[in-house]
Order: sequence, then C-alpha cells, then structure tokens
Amino acid sequence: MKHYHNISIAPFSYIKVGGIVKDLYIIENEEEIPTLYKRDFRIVGNGSKILFAFTNDESTYIIDRNSYIKEYANFIEIGGGTPLSTIGQYFENKGYLGFSRIRFIPGRLGGALVQNASCFNECISDLLVSLRYFNGEKIIELRQNECQFSYRDSIFKGIKGMILSSKFKKVPCNPLLLKKDSEFIRKQKEKSQPLHVLSLGSTFQNVQNYSVSKILDELNFKGFGLFPHAHISLVHSNFIEIKKSCFYPEISLLINHLNIVLYKEIGIFFPIEIVIFRRKDGRIQDFSPQKK
Repeated sequence: MKHYHNISIAPFSYIKVGGIVKDLYIIENEEEIPTLYKRDFRIVGNGSKILFAFTNDESTYIIDRNSYIKEYANFIEIGGGTPLSTIGQYFENKGYLGFSRIRFIPGRLGGALVQNASCFNECISDLLVSLRYFNGEKIIELRQNECQFSYRDSIFKGIKGMILSSKFKKVPCNPLLLKKDSEFIRKQKEKSQPLHVLSLGSTFQNVQNYSVSKILDELNFKGFGLFPHAHISLVHSNFIEIKKSCFYPEISLLINHLNIVLYKEIGIFFPIEIVIFRRKDGRIQDFSPQKK
C-alpha cells in the first residue's frame, strides 16, 4: 500500500482535474484493507466517472488497484480494481460471455458495478453471481439479487464502501463470435462517441424514454460551453469534452446549466451520471478559471 499526504488528486483523475486531498492511499491487495477499518474514506478506481470538484479537501481517498482474475470450475473471481479492458480481453480469449461490450468502458470493475454500467444492451450485472463488499466496518458478501441493480444504478450508490471482488458465471461462447461482436461495438462507439478526448462519459441518464442527446441536439447545443476548456461534444451532445488546462468549476457550472436547460424544456431533472466529489464540509470555494 502506498500513502501520500497533502497531494493533488489531479494526476490520478481520468480528466486530470482536481485539488489537494489530505490523505491518499493506493490499495494493491485485499490484505491491506484492515488498515482502513472505521475510517471515513472515498473510493476511486480510475476516476473515469468522477469529477473532483474542490480546491482542497480534508477527506481520505482510496484508489483501488486490487487487480486479478482467478478461474474456478463454475465461476470466475475478479478483483475490484481490475480494468474492464483486461477482463474483456480475458473473457474473449477464453470464450466466455459477459464483457465483449462492457470492455470499452474506461473503468475498473468495482466502480462499474456501483454504476451498474451498460454498453449496447450488455449490462455488467447480468452474469454476476455475488460480490464481496467492505463497508468500513466489515466485509460482507451479497448475491446478485441483493444488490438492487437497475438501469445504471445499484444499492452501492451514495454509500461509503468498496467492492473487493466479484464472481461471474462462466457462459461459453465461440471466441470468434465474441471478437466479431467487440470489433463491431468498437466501430460503433468510434462513430457515435468522442473516444479520443478527455471526457467523463455520459453526463445525464436518459429517463422515461427521453434521450438527453436528442433533446440537446434539437436545441442546437453541440459545441456549447460556458468557459474555454469544457464544452459539449460535437460528436455526442451528452458528453462534455475537457481540455487539460480545465479547472473543475468550468465543468460543474456547465453541468448545472444543462440541467436547468433540460428541466425548462422537458420538465424533468435528469439524473447526473457523473459522480461529483465536493469537499467534505460542503463549503463553496473561490476559484478562477484562468488559474490551476
């Protein structure tokens, strides 16, 4: 385990945005978990859906790097810090269903399960058997039906804890078909999503058969931005493209603005898919978009 004190979280952020945190721990195996018992902490995988919206924060942050894949007779056990791309490649090589599409989400297993991530009708919880979860006090095991999975949601959202490992069913499939499917999905995502820029993925969750991107397209919001370093993608209007020199308020203020625009147009507050970590005490901090 690595420990850093008063360090910038930005280098560990997927979009390279964030302030100073009091303590940062990088966990590389489960044996290190007891050192975290009864601590108040926030979990980070690779931060592909997290906006660190603070200049400094007194919270303890934990980066999960507990990465492994173990195959047994009837299931496959995977560490919570394992990248989805690694899992997808393993399942494809072995000829197992479950990750040929999910693999293109730039995240790690634990965070993807919290979000109940999905990609082109493939949902990460579909073949889940059970998972082991550390809630800050103890380690518990939950079956798939105990996790309250729904569309991009789960029991784990909004509560403290981390998914240590998960077991998945082994469902055989022709590796060539899996490879063909993943290649098709890759090409589809390249056409429809901004893959080669900094982004936190979909900003809002579609609800009640409303498509956020379609609404914003009709309102001519593609390319729109309040500040120079964050703007709505020209490829997919539910994505915000971010430049390396961006400061967090440029993103959070744009999200808030879009939230109001969508409500005025449809009368619905669309759930925000991006996880926003603000400083623990909730205070609003001064900022200048021109300064890092």
